[in-house]
Amino acid sequence: MVMEVETLNPLFFSPCTFPSPLHEPLQFRSYCNLMPHLPFICDLHQQLSHSSSAVILETFEKLSDVCVSMRQLAPPTSSSVVYSNKYEYGCLFEDECIRMDAEKIQQFVISARTFVKIYASTLYKRWFLEDTSSNQPNILAIIILDGLVNDVRKLPYVKIYTGDFRLLSSMFNIQSECVNNILRGWPLHMVIADLIEQLGHSLREFCLLNGGIRIHVVPTWAIHTFLLCVLLFFVAIFMEWYIVRRKIPYKRNVTLTGFQLNANKSKAHIIFY
Repeated sequence: MVMEVETLNPLFFSPCTFPSPLHEPLQFRSYCNLMPHLPFICDLHQQLSHSSSAVILETFEKLSDVCVSMRQLAPPTSSSVVYSNKYEYGCLFEDECIRMDAEKIQQFVISARTFVKIYASTLYKRWFLEDTSSNQPNILAIIILDGLVNDVRKLPYVKIYTGDFRLLSSMFNIQSECVNNILRGWPLHMVIADLIEQLGHSLREFCLLNGGIRIHVVPTWAIHTFLLCVLLFFVAIFMEWYIVRRKIPYKRNVTLTGFQLNANKSKAHIIFY
């Protein structure tokens, strides 16, 4: 998870230099792995207390493995910095999936959403080994609590990235819900615990469906019941129409006969009078 705080000497890492357990294990243990019982969290600015970490651990142990990284982000100041500083941003040009052209580099510098998106995908590939045989997808969650350092709006951002693109569609609602929790003023450990729980449920659904999408359809018995009701409705309409049609000639005869009797009675009455 990514967050911005006011510290005396805040640490800033580009996506190519962020201490990952694969490429910089010593830096990772020094800066990230400050809580051995929470190996899936990189608390870069030491925002979590040991007492609040129990809530996160309890949620994590119930569900699937999720990697959560906490840190403060600082985007490059200009496009020339991205081109010239190969140590900080050289790995962006090695990724064939990103394809950093001039337009995308400009968006990487000026757009917070593009910066966070590229940052997450790059850090994910440096954090996890690519294992095509495993059915359990890895997840990297980046949370920026107070926005980027050069963004005066201080808007929170949440980006969840995974190597299995079939799982990405279910991540958007989780990202939005996590942002809402931050805006509501939830404590950080509660935000992380809720995020892990939602990701765990999403992973469980993903594994149960073997990577498919749950399709909500009407049961067969409900369709048959509906068709039966429609059939009975039309039968009732037909029977009512048939009965009314048979009664119309009878009513006409009764009406005419009654009129003739009344007329005869009236005539007889007049003659008698």
